[in-house]
Amino acid sequence: MQPVIHPEHHFYDVLIAKTGIQLHYLAEKGYLPTTFDIPANSELISRICDEQMRTTVKKSAKILQQLSQSYPLVLVSNFYGNIRTVLEDLRISQYFADVIESAVVGVRKPDPAIFVLGVRSLGFDAAHVLVVGDSYTKDIVPGKAAGCQTVWLKNGRQWDETPDTGKADVVIEKFEDLMKTF
Repeated sequence: MQPVIHPEHHFYDVLIAKTGIQLHYLAEKGYLPTTFDIPANSELISRICDEQMRTTVKKSAKILQQLSQSYPLVLVSNFYGNIRTVLEDLRISQYFADVIESAVVGVRKPDPAIFVLGVRSLGFDAAHVLVVGDSYTKDIVPGKAAGCQTVWLKNGRQWDETPDTGKADVVIEKFEDLMKTF
């Protein structure tokens, strides 16, 4: 099977591919009317999501810039093998000393091994590394298991259940709050 996402794909390309797959699935299952225009709606959904993401990243870029001036940053991500292209397109790649991407390294969150790779890339003892993440089970729990300190970005829209939230060292509500923690 050929991969759907390629290393040269931008985030918009990922959105088009993923929404197209989802809309085709819904159509095949009979959840969409036969007149539903999948390509047009996939484009519309993708454009709206891409615009929203760019707005969010633009705000976050200032924080990344400030942090990168004092701390080496490593991005640890479950992604498709094109995160470097996405970061370059968003003009934030310069803020990361390294990128550890699941599709490239063959380890996915929540496996703590992906965070260990990030720690090794930094060359620090894990106890001196801070994992910041929005998924309690995919970022905070494995970050702690890797021996790191953690900040949980609990922004109200959780992807998973959080039965035991006691592992996070710090909990913040907004990314901007990260600057107040230091």
